[in-house]
Amino acid sequence: MPMAEIQKENGYVAIANDLLEALYRFALTRNEYKVMLCVIRHTYGYNKKEHPMSLTFIANDTGLVKERICEALNGLKVKKLLSVTPAKGVQPQILSVQKDPEKWIRVTENVTVTENVTVTENVINGYGKRNPKGYGKRNQGKTNNKYKEGKTESGAVEPPTPPTPKPVRHKHGEYKHVLLTDAQYNKLLSDYGSEKLEVYIRKVDEYCQQHGKTYADCNLTIRNWMRRDEVDKNDTRTETEVNDEWQT
Repeated sequence: MPMAEIQKENGYVAIANDLLEALYRFALTRNEYKVMLCVIRHTYGYNKKEHPMSLTFIANDTGLVKERICEALNGLKVKKLLSVTPAKGVQPQILSVQKDPEKWIRVTENVTVTENVTVTENVINGYGKRNPKGYGKRNQGKTNNKYKEGKTESGAVEPPTPPTPKPVRHKHGEYKHVLLTDAQYNKLLSDYGSEKLEVYIRKVDEYCQQHGKTYADCNLTIRNWMRRDEVDKNDTRTETEVNDEWQT
């Protein structure tokens, strides 16, 4: 439409200021905004609360390929910005705007959206016919069994898997250069006994202090030093004997 013809008299969408302000302040993806504006245009733009909208309809209106549309619809449904009435037979799904922003749900970036809306078109051999603007051409002929006519894949929003906490490493020795977890310390204690373990903790600690060195794995360093000095788990030498051999 030429610029001169873009006038309110040629048509406009009546939308409450509070809803519009809440919408541009809410965190949505680019495709979610495009689909959301498309739904608003075909509902509020015609003074309607809801409207039947197939994937092809939305694709022709927004230029998005159907896979991206499904992702956007999933996100908007989970965030409670859209209400989706499932398709019945050949009738497409019906979309409506949740106009109460207090009912919207903010979803963090780490949450994976797995809930799928009803898809009413068979795109098993691709994403359907290429829309007039040519979007989605690269997807033609590809098999995609995720979206099938009349099929609904239900799911829920999965909370992000919390990262496994790393074991805390405690400082040992006079200069605190030897770092061991409780499990590492207890295993060394079980293998070599308290007296010999303290000898080698002191040796490693003093070596680090003297040479300005650090070890990424003090547990392995202590065991390597013990193997080098031929200190086995059944060693009965006293601390004095071990120190004498170390200094010779």
